[in-house]
Amino acid sequence: VLAVAGAWMGYQYVKSQNETKLAAIVRDVRAAIDQDSFVQYKTAAQRGEEALKVDDGAAIALSTLAYTHSVLAVDHQQEDSVAKAREYLERADKSGGDESAYRIASHALLAYYDKQYDVGVGAVKKMQDKNITDPKIEVEAFRLLLASRPGDKETQIEERRIAGIAAGSVRVQNFLGWYYYMRDNWERSDALFAGALQSNRAHPQALIGKSLVDLDRGIGLKERQVEVEGNLKRVFAQEDELSRPTQALAYFARSQLYQFQQKVAEADADFKKAQSLDPQNPIFDYRRGVTLLGLQRNADALSALKAAASKAPNDPRYFKRLAEAQSAMGDSAAAKASLDRAAQLAPNDFEVKLLEGARLAKAKQYDQAIMQYDTIGKDLGAEAFARAQIAKAQAYIDSGRAGKAASSIEVFLGAVPSGTSKPLLAQTWCELGLAHEANKNHEAAMTAYQTGTDEFQYEPSCHWYLCRAGAGKSECDLYATLAPNGEHAAEARRKSAAE
Repeated sequence: VLAVAGAWMGYQYVKSQNETKLAAIVRDVRAAIDQDSFVQYKTAAQRGEEALKVDDGAAIALSTLAYTHSVLAVDHQQEDSVAKAREYLERADKSGGDESAYRIASHALLAYYDKQYDVGVGAVKKMQDKNITDPKIEVEAFRLLLASRPGDKETQIEERRIAGIAAGSVRVQNFLGWYYYMRDNWERSDALFAGALQSNRAHPQALIGKSLVDLDRGIGLKERQVEVEGNLKRVFAQEDELSRPTQALAYFARSQLYQFQQKVAEADADFKKAQSLDPQNPIFDYRRGVTLLGLQRNADALSALKAAASKAPNDPRYFKRLAEAQSAMGDSAAAKASLDRAAQLAPNDFEVKLLEGARLAKAKQYDQAIMQYDTIGKDLGAEAFARAQIAKAQAYIDSGRAGKAASSIEVFLGAVPSGTSKPLLAQTWCELGLAHEANKNHEAAMTAYQTGTDEFQYEPSCHWYLCRAGAGKSECDLYATLAPNGEHAAEARRKSAAE
């Protein structure tokens, strides 16, 4: 009896020790996962293997390993992780017990990898129907919906859901930061990258994303490029610890910085390096194309945007910008085809309507353009409505009806929808200034331009209009500072020097 009792006590002691050891390892694995970096996922995988040596059937160890390898496979293109993720997920499913967030997120990630988007959405929905939510699950649900039905109401609901739980999750904040970056929502993107960096100060993708936001937004970039350079140096200092896709992003970001600095050879070299590291990433061609459009290098922009659209034929964003480049090159028919494709992919996207109006205006079909802008009402949101009013006024000016442009803008400014951003208000006031200037009402034009700069001092176009109208050296300098590579930068510097 004593021998049996001793053996039982020994067994219980070893079991307790193993449980304590397993719990400690799992804490380490979770902590590594929460940092959301390639090197930390590698650490999580290594520690997870150690957990299985303690208990090869531990459901939580199997689930975290499945999740870790799924992230490595999808986000970091680690091909050897695909089979491991499937193996660990199968074992986790067979282990019984409650389905953990790691396990469901792993199912969603592998469904995304296999392009079985509805299968992944179905796995997530089971958890949502039980009112179980977790950032790891929701971010994958959003990714799957974006891939399968980007303009769908369900996708919009998921976007609101995930935005509400993003705080504190490095992975979710980084993912959403890139999502809003790709939609030119600089304010939200910047805030999300900053939030990710609060939790992981060295997070490479967030550092790169924050740098790209600064570069593409362009506000005060002449002064902020020191910060951008510093962030990119921090990323390149850990280059050996980055996956190939993240290395590619780093080289691309530096190429954009070189583009701003007009170091064309260096920019081209880094861009080619980025493409060699991640040849199927459409972001590089897309953003390079948008940058080149801003520099009026329309032929080069068209080439880049064609490449982006070919790599992501189901993404409406690329077709919208491609249409802009085609329109800038005078190919109205091709622009119409691209916009039709974008509308097919995202039927509720107001920007497609805006771009169709711009295409018509470019072809001097002004009345048709104005009718197109009038289809964009307040029901589509403050941003959509404001941009439509600005574009409509420009069409009136270009067609010789500046008086109509002024009255149209004045009606809008008399009842500005709540939620209209300061930059858009500035652009609206400056559009009114253009209308007054076309009507040869110099005093009213100057007042409108000044009101625009008062609304948002970083709007370059307002400072250019003031510079052009003879408001003085300071306005020319401000424009050249805010848009050093802008369309009128050389003329602004010439006017400033002549003062």
